[in-house]
Amino acid sequence: MQVINIHKCLSNLKEHWHPKLVSMGDFQLRFVKFIGEFEWHCHNHSDKIVYVVSGQMFIDYPNANRVWLNAGDCCVVEKHCEHKPGALKECAIVLIEQSVSV
Repeated sequence: MQVINIHKCLSNLKEHWHPKLVSMGDFQLRFVKFIGEFEWHCHNHSDKIVYVVSGQMFIDYPNANRVWLNAGDCCVVEKHCEHKPGALKECAIVLIEQSVSV
């Protein structure tokens, strides 16, 4: 059984928007620290779980809805759903998705 420490993985990140990827079984975890807004995009391979470890973030959707997530919150961003994440202050998250089989 593989055990990782989420806080340790995030504490090793030195740059915003440069994720650390860890594979665990059939899943991939992306540890990310960021501030500001990312570009509009969608995930074509699978749904993603967004778990906020520290800080606060938002996810904008094309219908003009903005969803706010605080530390301890999580949500699912569905496959093919266009969105734009961002944060007003530094935020640390874990993105969880199924590994893509080739």
